Amino acid sequence: MSRGKDSEVSHAQSVHASFAVAVRLMLQLPWFRGRRSSSEQAEIQRLSNQAILVWVGPARADETLAAFLATIDPPLRRDVEREARSVFRSFMQMLPRSRDGIATGDAATVVEQRMRAKFPWLSPEAYARLDSYAQWLTWHG
Repeated sequence: MSRGKDSEVSHAQSVHASFAVAVRLMLQLPWFRGRRSSSEQAEIQRLSNQAILVWVGPARADETLAAFLATIDPPLRRDVEREARSVFRSFMQMLPRSRDGIATGDAATVVEQRMRAKFPWLSPEAYARLDSYAQWLTWHG
């Protein structure tokens, strides 16, 4: 009887050890941890740049952004929208205000440097769109 009991204990320990290894391996997978792989993150950043180009402008129409987002696979759609809105919100918060509206010149250069540091993946085209929107706000704000 002792031998059978030892066999069961040994088997249980083996199963437990195998399970522990499987869990450790699963926790290393990006999708299991809730993080995106580097290629998925690059795709989200690329699409976020496009979303900014489509969305940000004098009209800044949410319908335009929604139409663009509808073309993106559902698993990435939410992340792209969140990233694009985060960039826009950060940009608007970084804009220095003056009595006459949004400051330009050296202050604008500082904003660009901060944005590039915070969002190094932001394309020059997307940043230019944000910058032109800030200029439009200065005149029409």
